[in-house]
Amino acid sequence: MIEIHRQMRAQGTPTFILSNTNDIAIGHIRRRFPFFANFDGYVFSYEHGCLKPDPKLYEVLEGLARAKGPEILFLDDKEENLVTGAARGWHVIHHQSTEATLVTLRRMNLGSLFSPE
Repeated sequence: MIEIHRQMRAQGTPTFILSNTNDIAIGHIRRRFPFFANFDGYVFSYEHGCLKPDPKLYEVLEGLARAKGPEILFLDDKEENLVTGAARGWHVIHHQSTEATLVTLRRMNLGSLFSPE
């Protein structure tokens, strides 16, 4: 997934983190995983006083991304978090493995990045 993210960024696709988390976890992630610095923006639940799937958090992401509805592709490992995004018209993928996510991306035909080689 890190490589997929790198390729998306190389193509100029803005990327964001929407996460249920706390400041201690984010500090650890930032220190341990350098790729985490390569997103255009971050929406952390602890900064907004609510958790996914609360629609407020998704609204914050839309404002930060300056995008709505089908302009947004949202991956999450918890199906209950996808429901709110889908209700907002976002493309959603239940991420269970890199391979399965790639298959879904290719099936969605969202660009050459995800085309079979």
